[in-house]
Amino acid sequence: TWFDIEDTVSAFFLTRVNGEQHRRLTPFSTTTASAELTQLQLDRHVEIDTGYYSLGYANSGDLGDYNSDIVWLEGFYWDALNANSYERLTYRFPLSGAPNGSTTVTTFYNSTTDAVGLKPDTRGDLTLNGSESTFLESDGPGAFSLSINKQHGTNGVAGLFSVKLFATGNDSLRTNPRYFSEMLLDWIHVRSDIVPILDSGRLIANHGPLSANHQLVIHNARSSTGFWIDTVQGTWGRLWNAHEPNETYTTIRAGMSYRDRDWIRTPITMDTLRASAVFNDDIVSIENIYGIALVTPSQVVTGSVGSDMNDLVSAISGLTNDAPYAIFNTGVATPSSVRQALQQKGLSVPATKFWMMSGTVSHAGSVASSDTDPNLSTTSSTPNRNDVRFDVSTIVPASASTSTICYSDLDGVDRVAISRTRLGLRTQAVAQTDLIMVTHATHRQQAERLAAHRRTFNGIKVSVVDIDSVLEDFGYGQRSPEALRLYLAWYYNAAPKPKPATVLFVGNASWDPRLAIKGGNVGARRADQIPTYGRPSSDYYFGLLDDVNDKAVPELIVGRLPVLSEADGRAMVDKIIMSDTSVFRPWMRKWLYVGGGTEPEGLCDFYKYVTEDPFGSGFKVSDPPLCFDTTTLCRYEAPPNAGYIIKQQISNGLQWMNFIGH
Repeated sequence: TWFDIEDTVSAFFLTRVNGEQHRRLTPFSTTTASAELTQLQLDRHVEIDTGYYSLGYANSGDLGDYNSDIVWLEGFYWDALNANSYERLTYRFPLSGAPNGSTTVTTFYNSTTDAVGLKPDTRGDLTLNGSESTFLESDGPGAFSLSINKQHGTNGVAGLFSVKLFATGNDSLRTNPRYFSEMLLDWIHVRSDIVPILDSGRLIANHGPLSANHQLVIHNARSSTGFWIDTVQGTWGRLWNAHEPNETYTTIRAGMSYRDRDWIRTPITMDTLRASAVFNDDIVSIENIYGIALVTPSQVVTGSVGSDMNDLVSAISGLTNDAPYAIFNTGVATPSSVRQALQQKGLSVPATKFWMMSGTVSHAGSVASSDTDPNLSTTSSTPNRNDVRFDVSTIVPASASTSTICYSDLDGVDRVAISRTRLGLRTQAVAQTDLIMVTHATHRQQAERLAAHRRTFNGIKVSVVDIDSVLEDFGYGQRSPEALRLYLAWYYNAAPKPKPATVLFVGNASWDPRLAIKGGNVGARRADQIPTYGRPSSDYYFGLLDDVNDKAVPELIVGRLPVLSEADGRAMVDKIIMSDTSVFRPWMRKWLYVGGGTEPEGLCDFYKYVTEDPFGSGFKVSDPPLCFDTTTLCRYEAPPNAGYIIKQQISNGLQWMNFIGH
């Protein structure tokens, strides 16, 4: 079972080996248990692809002077953190850590920079709830992980957890004009011993080997019944009301901790603290409090000294019996007026410096206190006739190994789309092939027509494959360019000699399929039929089959017919066949190069290099046997009627036209 909390789509494959019986989930209906299971293990991967990193080119806005040119670093990321700009990222999530357990948070990031001669050029710092940081220093580009661990203590930990990753860099190098340091956060992994609580009706968690059946109570269900599925043991069972019929509960997870520091060099202070409370699924967070604070799902009332305690006393006095609350004291002496207001509600005030409590007036929940440590937490599931949440119970079967179980109330079950997959490319025999054609379903008919033409006209062997089959077999349903390259590498290695020489993609591509690039040209986004790679986009990557970093020697020549509709594909194939089969005419050797920018370098100068044999091969395109007649038209030196000249050239007939510019 793989759980990616932020992905919009999760693809699961239900597969069987040829001849194997379909596996069914076995119902588990035992109602007796010899022990109670009070905690589970959360193992959660969190990945938010809201950014994009491109190798680009110098001055492109995507690439600094010292950024890496390693191809595999390019792609979608959570965020790019620039140490030169003191950048950092904060991620928060509700959690109720079990007593005496632990929580480990690991960040996975790539360093893209290599400030040559300046070492170490990268440092990352990681904090959890404003704690002292763990850090990692590294030099040069690469993939790294940085973890931080928190022991829970006897009260556990609860509330809104705050993870903060700092691109700290190297302070001693900041004054050097050549220094640059960047980190790309890819994903965060959370592993924690937890109290079983549903979030938005769902929980996916593990438990270790069990020698006997155990009873498990789960809090914060939106219905009095539900289901669970054990994906390791292949069993499923039911959740039922853990208490009396129609008895409802409020689950409160509350915590107080150090404030998140603005920068890693800022000292930790107890002058003010951060507090949070999660009432069922509703989160209330106070970034900066000093004194005493009352938090309910609908209000936050604070007081520190003197007369400003009046509002706090009034709010406490106004609490109804079933109103859920959390109260925090960040280290001030509790005034007698506040103490009396709480005592009138039947709530006793701890004698310690730091304290907190949560629950309802009629059913006092949990209390935590300390004279020295402000990091306090409470977790409670309190009877509340005005709420609509339930505690549910089940029997967890004995197991010899670790199990992963998906728990869900009736409202947490998603409808899934189930379709028959095309999995089978890997099991097919690979014949000797000269040209591999990868096509979108829209263009399959025209791709087959072009393949038939190449077989008869050129006498070559052509293989045609559907892109969806490739993505299912090699990308597990994700529309990733890596899946397409993996397929081509597999096919190339499996094919008998002579190996394939060329691959042709038939279908359009989008340079930003996830709409993740900041300031992108929205109007330029089109259907992503066959993925491309990078920004600026290039299909060159797909020919690098033995090593993606070996950019000099591709194994395949890559081409694309960027057609969008079926009519586009038909017109393109018609043109290709006509060009192949038409009687030669003089216009067929005419080429037009057009440079659309104002700067010569990289635009028209490039055309001049190409036509003048830049590699000293002794061959020019204008020499026999090609004898191409080339015309170069550059914006920075073109006459005023350049547009007319281009139209005239096209009207008179061109074999090839190439444009570089905007």
